[in-house]
Amino acid sequence: MEDKEISDVVFEFIENMDALNQSAPFVLSVVATVASKMTKAHAEYLEKYGDITEQDDERKLYSVPIERQSRVNHLREQSGSLRTSIRLIPRNFLVSFVSEFDCFLGSLLKVIYTKKPELLNDSDRQITYTELLAFDSLQDAKDQVLEKEVESILRKSHAEHFSILENKFGLKLRKGLDIWSDFIEITERRNLFVHSNGIVSGQYLKVCKQHGVDIEDVSIGDKLTVDSDYLKRAYKVIYEISVKLAHVLWRKIFPDERENADNNLNDVCFNLVSKRKNTLASVLLEFAISLPKHHSDTIKRMMAINLAQAYKRSDKCEKCMEVLKRFDWSATGYEFKLAVSVLNEEHEQSAKLLKTVVNAGDLSEQEVVDWPLFIEFRKTEEFLDAYKELFDKDYAQQEELIKEEFDSHMYSIFSKNEEKNETEKINVDKQDVEEVAEEIERELEEGNA
Repeated sequence: MEDKEISDVVFEFIENMDALNQSAPFVLSVVATVASKMTKAHAEYLEKYGDITEQDDERKLYSVPIERQSRVNHLREQSGSLRTSIRLIPRNFLVSFVSEFDCFLGSLLKVIYTKKPELLNDSDRQITYTELLAFDSLQDAKDQVLEKEVESILRKSHAEHFSILENKFGLKLRKGLDIWSDFIEITERRNLFVHSNGIVSGQYLKVCKQHGVDIEDVSIGDKLTVDSDYLKRAYKVIYEISVKLAHVLWRKIFPDERENADNNLNDVCFNLVSKRKNTLASVLLEFAISLPKHHSDTIKRMMAINLAQAYKRSDKCEKCMEVLKRFDWSATGYEFKLAVSVLNEEHEQSAKLLKTVVNAGDLSEQEVVDWPLFIEFRKTEEFLDAYKELFDKDYAQQEELIKEEFDSHMYSIFSKNEEKNETEKINVDKQDVEEVAEEIERELEEGNA
């Protein structure tokens, strides 16, 4: 079995969730664009080659010559399928989000049991003598027991997952977890999509009611959907609950790995701040700071600075200041004094401290350029003067040049397609509707090949 650490499981989960979350709007956009083209082609084809037989404010009925009916039917079916896919894609992404959680939980449990196999001592998994003889080694037999134990947990409901873990490890995983009811509703809605095409069942209502979900406006037989806002919320809920679960178990079962756990959690949150996912970052950083024990006071203060950044980026300046006031910064090193000064928008003092920290070798030019903490500070005269003195470069000119070069590079990449699209638009203007329909059909066939 591949050796993994809990940090590997967490980052793999995050990578997969982010990939899905970022691709969802692009997939929807592309499909919606093609659907619009196909619907337009269908309508214009009918207008050109059909005769209106009936008409009201909402619809038109056409009579089409027999030789053109197959093409009309094909266009109608294609446009209908694409419009249907616009409804299906978000819910399929939701199913994928929940599947990623299931995969994450399975991987997490495998790492825990592999690193601490004595946790399986109370397992009731059994291997027959015949099965034992079939294994090449004792390790293979142990791996089989582990696999069966994990599978037995994953076959349960998502609510039961947490009950089992709470009982096994003596933890209250759901205490103070505000998103618990949201998580249950998301996973139960996923079950409806997988098993009943989104039609509300008595089981859905029962489970949701048991876990405090507001279902007053939902009845048996209703058909649930997923829109972009719901999908964004699901991403945040599953992300939050997974990271919290991993870290609570990590610290409980492997207390001697607290330093690695602290660094991992801080890195996860810093990456969120860097990607401007500040709401999610602030939730996880509040959780991080509230943990009963940390490896060191330094890492806890780093988390506090990142939390203050997240609040500041979210236009919650009062909360930013409140976080800073929780700590006494007077006896800390210059790096922390610099961070606090920048967050307090003390630009002159920040510039002096920046020079001190850089000259001491505690902050590189790359870090000065990239650190999200300096987003606003980098726009000030005080920063620009300090940067010029430290690195003998004009930051504003350099940044503007690099920005222009990058924009030009990206334009050169995407403009090739844009130029092609413009050419296609010109050709469309010159072609009749039937040729346009053929072109769209070819695009769809190539995409499905």
